Amino acid sequence: MDNQIETPMRPVRSAVHSGWVRSVDVRLETKLIEDVIHAQRPDPSYTAPRPPRRVPPEAHENTFYADLANCEPAVGANNTSVHQAKGAPDKGSGNRMSGNIKYEYKSVQTMRGLENRSIEKAQNEGGWELVDQAQGTLRTTLNFRRVKPETFLSKAWDAFRGLAPAKQRSLAAAVAVLLVLAAVGIGIAAAHDKGDPKAQNSATKSTGSATVNETPITSPTPTPSPSLTPSEETEPIITAENNKELAALLNLGDNCDPSMAQFAAKYQDQKIEFDGSIENMQKHEKYDTRYDILLGPGDAGPNTGVGPAFKYDNVNMFDLNLTGMNIPSSVSTGAKFRFTAKVGAYNPKQCLFFLTPVSTTVR
Repeated sequence: MDNQIETPMRPVRSAVHSGWVRSVDVRLETKLIEDVIHAQRPDPSYTAPRPPRRVPPEAHENTFYADLANCEPAVGANNTSVHQAKGAPDKGSGNRMSGNIKYEYKSVQTMRGLENRSIEKAQNEGGWELVDQAQGTLRTTLNFRRVKPETFLSKAWDAFRGLAPAKQRSLAAAVAVLLVLAAVGIGIAAAHDKGDPKAQNSATKSTGSATVNETPITSPTPTPSPSLTPSEETEPIITAENNKELAALLNLGDNCDPSMAQFAAKYQDQKIEFDGSIENMQKHEKYDTRYDILLGPGDAGPNTGVGPAFKYDNVNMFDLNLTGMNIPSSVSTGAKFRFTAKVGAYNPKQCLFFLTPVSTTVR
């Protein structure tokens, strides 16, 4: 040990004195070692903390659903519970479990801001339940579902599937025998009708009376239908394939070329059709749902550099009459369509060629 007892600084005069000093040092070292050992012994009154009890995942899950079942459920927009305990049947479903309910679905598009009216209408008229909704720039897509009504055939099929395999085979064989017997009966009845003498006599009498009373019948002379005027006939649609002037117009490098005014005056109110894209799109004055749309031929969108600057003035999305596959919920700059429109006026000061939309096909 490092601890030492300081002794007075005096010389040891005999062997007895030196032995006494060594015995005192040994006793002190022994005392210090016992104190250290005693300090390292555990306290008998001390209790070590127990490790946390491991709970299996199933216990957590059961606890969660038990607590959730005791809570008051949150009610959604259509009075349906937002949370539902696992494995519990839906309200109003009778003895059917939620996993066995069959639904039918439908989607409805409505303008933004009118979602609540569409949801209320679907709930009141058809009992549809809102599943989710996707908001676009102008329109919102509402997805509904409702329990598919059970028919006689569906109930019969469910009952058939619930039978044992042996009973299913027996029932299928019996139905097949009944179908064969019905077919045979129909064939016999048809053959009997063909060979009935009364039917043959009535047929001969009718033919005889027809020969006796046979008189020449003159067919009525067809009256000529009034010819349609050119305005009543279907107007042909002008395209770049059947009109050279429109083909040249769509490839002009200057949207202020004088030929545009000549084309507008010549084909006023006639329909033209071309592949193009949206160059620009702005709100019309202070309206939120009406727009001024600038169109251009080709697929370049805002980078279009050829053809007239076609313009739809003060139109909404319904005026575009979108058709085709995968109709978008909104329209934006750069979108590509096949435009069908009526020729309007040409403004040489603004170099704008005004059109009236007829249809807009997605491509």
